[in-house]
Amino acid sequence: SESVLTKLQEVKDVHEKLKTKEAELQKIEKELASLKITAEKYRQLKQQWEMKSEESELLQTKLQQSAYHKQQEELDILK
Repeated sequence: SESVLTKLQEVKDVHEKLKTKEAELQKIEKELASLKITAEKYRQLKQQWEMKSEESELLQTKLQQSAYHKQQEELDILK
């Protein structure tokens, strides 16, 4: 009779541990889902930043070229 009670207590203990581990797993899965969302946002922002940086470089090059071109025209007029 005592061994049956002992076995029942062991089963109960294991069941409690399982419930605890399942709760921990759920918490970790939520954190992981949140991290995935954050990582995706980061990826999108990084991509946007890279595009804006390229755009900025192109505009800067155009500006330099047009400034140089204007200076050349002014020099030609002075000649």
